[in-house]
Amino acid sequence: MFKYLMLVVLIPALAFIEIAEADKPSLRMVISNWAPYKGKDLPHNGIASDITRQVLNRAGYSVKTEHVPWKRALVGAMEGDYDVIPAIWSTPEREKFLKISAPILSSRLVVISMKSDNFEFRQLEDLKGKTV
Repeated sequence: MFKYLMLVVLIPALAFIEIAEADKPSLRMVISNWAPYKGKDLPHNGIASDITRQVLNRAGYSVKTEHVPWKRALVGAMEGDYDVIPAIWSTPEREKFLKISAPILSSRLVVISMKSDNFEFRQLEDLKGKTV
């Protein structure tokens, strides 16, 4: 008897959860491939996509994700076809069209060379005459 009572109590609770999900405002998030930050074949679509989705869900939004090539993602976001594009570098050109949040992740980009080259990178001019 107790098993049936629990089932009766849980069914209305589950129905409420589905209704609550349907009432959430929906955002369209666009993802291109840039491992490990975002990508169609990565677990949870990549770390940046996962963090972004979790933050938006906790803020009360439902998130629908679409996977497209980078150029289409950027143009689509700039034209308003998408609401959210995770893991994007801020540039003055992009800031004309997009509202850029504070960083959610940081990344360190480095120049790598063979130890035997005895090369140290400090500024762009150091790459002059080098094959990159």
